[in-house]
Amino acid sequence: MRADRVNQDYFNLFCNLSARLEQYGVARNDIKKAYVRAGNDPALFFNEAHCSGVASETILFGVVADYLNLPFRDRVTSCRVIDDKSRVPAELSFIQHALVLDAQNKVLLYLSPSMEHMTTLKYYLSTNPSLNFKIAICPPSVIQLLDRRSKKHELARKAVTMTPAKFSSRRVLDTRQAFIIAFSVSLLAFLFFNFLWPTLFAFHIFLSCFFFTCVGIRLLAAMSAQRLPKLQQTLPLPSDLPNYTVLVPLYKESDVIPQLLDALSNLHWPRGRLDIKIICEADDRETLRILGYFKLPPFMEVVRVPNVGPRTKPKALNYALQFARGEFVAVFDAEDRPHPLQLLDAWAAFQKGGEQLACVQAPLIIGNFRNNFLTRLFSFEYTGLFRGLLPWMARHDLVMPLGGTSNHMRRSALEKVGGWDAYNVTEDADLGVRLARFGYSIKTITHGTIEDAPENFPDWYKQRTRWMKGWMQTSLVHLRKPTETSRQLGFKRFIISQVYMLGLIISALFHPLMLMTMIFLVVSAFFSPFEVRHVMLLTIDMMNIVMAYVSYYLLSARAAEKSEMDGYPYLLGIVPYWMMISLATWRALLQLMREPFLWEKTPHFRSSNASQILVSEALYQNAVYLEDAKNAVPAPMILVSSSPIASRSRPS
Repeated sequence: MRADRVNQDYFNLFCNLSARLEQYGVARNDIKKAYVRAGNDPALFFNEAHCSGVASETILFGVVADYLNLPFRDRVTSCRVIDDKSRVPAELSFIQHALVLDAQNKVLLYLSPSMEHMTTLKYYLSTNPSLNFKIAICPPSVIQLLDRRSKKHELARKAVTMTPAKFSSRRVLDTRQAFIIAFSVSLLAFLFFNFLWPTLFAFHIFLSCFFFTCVGIRLLAAMSAQRLPKLQQTLPLPSDLPNYTVLVPLYKESDVIPQLLDALSNLHWPRGRLDIKIICEADDRETLRILGYFKLPPFMEVVRVPNVGPRTKPKALNYALQFARGEFVAVFDAEDRPHPLQLLDAWAAFQKGGEQLACVQAPLIIGNFRNNFLTRLFSFEYTGLFRGLLPWMARHDLVMPLGGTSNHMRRSALEKVGGWDAYNVTEDADLGVRLARFGYSIKTITHGTIEDAPENFPDWYKQRTRWMKGWMQTSLVHLRKPTETSRQLGFKRFIISQVYMLGLIISALFHPLMLMTMIFLVVSAFFSPFEVRHVMLLTIDMMNIVMAYVSYYLLSARAAEKSEMDGYPYLLGIVPYWMMISLATWRALLQLMREPFLWEKTPHFRSSNASQILVSEALYQNAVYLEDAKNAVPAPMILVSSSPIASRSRPS
C-alpha cells in the first residue's frame, strides 16, 4: 500500500514538472517518449530526458528550481569548496550537493536533487524557513566540476595507489627475487664458461620443457578453435537494463576522434543509462582542442586526468573509474569500432554467469590486415589469441590474460581487486590474473571490435616492447609469493598460467638461440663428422622449432575466415615475425631494468582504406564471404539512432 502511495506521489510530481517543461518550450510528445524510454518510471525520467536530448540540464533543473522556488545556477562562479560534511543538514546530505564559499564570503549550498528527493526537499524547506546559508539548485555537472576541482590531486593520488601494494608493479623486484635472479645468472655464466657442452645440452632440455608445454596448450586450443559464429543482427532492449559505463582513454589521438565518436554513438544501449567517459591527460591540448569542436551528446563526458604519478593508461582508467555511475564497465581504445550490440552481449553473459563472473572479453578483429607483412602477421596472431586460445581458456576456467580493450567488467569486482595497476604497462594481463586470484571467473563473447594493427616497424616494435615488459612485470608480481598464488588459483591453474606466461617470455628470449644452434649444427656437419651430442641437440631443436611453428599456425588457421587466409603464406612469415618479437622482448628486458614504467605511445590513424574496412566489416558481421574478398558484402550495421556526430565535419 505504501509503495503504491510513493509511486502515485512520483507520478503527481512528474505531471507537475511536465507541465512546467511545456512552459519552457519542450514538446508534450517528446516528454511522453522520454517517459516511456524510462520504463514508465518517473524517478528515471530526468536522466532519460537529458541523455536522449529532449531537454538540456539547464532546462530540466531550471524547472526543478522553479518548482522548489529556489534560485538556479547553471555555471560555476568564483568560489571555494568547503569540505565540512557536518555543516550540511542530515536531511539534505543524501542529495548530491556541494557546500561553497562565494566571492562575497557567503556560504552557499548547491543541490542537484533527483526526482525521488524533491518531495523530501520541498518539505524540509517548508519546515525550515530560516537557514544560516543560501540554497541554490544546479545541474549535476556543476557539482561534479566543483568536486573534481577541489579534490583533483587527492583523486589522482587514489588512482595511482588503488591497487594494493602486494599486487603492484611499483616495486620491480623484491629482495628474494633479486637474489634468486642474480644467483641464477651467475651460476649459469660459470657453468657455460667451464662446462660448455653439458650446460648447453641441459639448458636446451630445460627450454624444451617450456616450449613443448606451450606447444601442447596451443594444440589443445587448436582442436576446439573455430570461426566466429553467426551474430544476431537485432536484440531487444529489456526494460531493466542497468547503467553501463564505457571508459575510453586517449592520448594524442586527435586524428581518430571523429571515427571514435561515431562508433560510440552507435552502441545499442538506452541513452539514459549509458555513461561514456572520454579520458584525456589534462595537458594533451591538441586532443582536447579537437574534442572541443564537437558538441558531445549528454551521455558522453570528457574527463581530464591531472599529471600526478606515472603517465599510463591504467592510471587514467583508475582516475575516471571514480566518476563512473555504471554497474558494469567497458574499456575501448581510441581506434576501436565495437559492434553496436557488444554491450548487450556482455550484459547477457553477466546475467547468465552470476556474481562470480567478473569480466568478459570480446574478440578483437584487425581491420587493416591486408596492408603489409606486419599487419598480416599481427592479424594472424590476434586470430589465434582471441578466437582460439582465450575461448579455450575460458571454457576450462583457466587464468585468462585480458586484451587491452573490449573487456567488460562487473564494477563491484573491479573495485574489490583494486582496479588497474597504475605501474603495470600491460595492465590487462595483470588484471586477468588478479581477478582469478580473488576467485572470479572470466568468459568470452562473440560480438567483436575492429581495431587496426601498427603499419610500420618502429610503432610495432615499441608496442611489442611495452607488452612484453608488462608480461615480465606481471610474472614478477604474481611470483613474489608463489605458494600463496598457487593456493588462490589452485595447483593446476597455477602451473598452466605460469607455463603460459613464463613460456611466452622465455620462448621469445631464447628462440633465436635454438634457431642459431640448429643452423650452426647443420652447417658444421659439412666440415666435420657429427658427434652424438650434436645429433641430440639438433633433434631437440628441430622438434621444438617445427612443433612451435606448426601449433601456432594451426591455432590461427582454424579460427581464421577464408578471406583472412586468402592464400597468404603465413607459415613462412612466422620465422621472421618471431625473430622480431624476440628482438622486442630483449629490449623490454633492458627497459624493465632502466625505465620500468615508461609507456611508449602507439599512434593511431583514422581508417582510410574503404575496401579493407569493407572486408573487415564482413568478418565483423560474419557475412557470407565471396571468393573475391573485394566483393565481400557486410551485413548491415544497426544504427540505433541517427548519429549526432556523423553529420558534423571536422573544422579546418
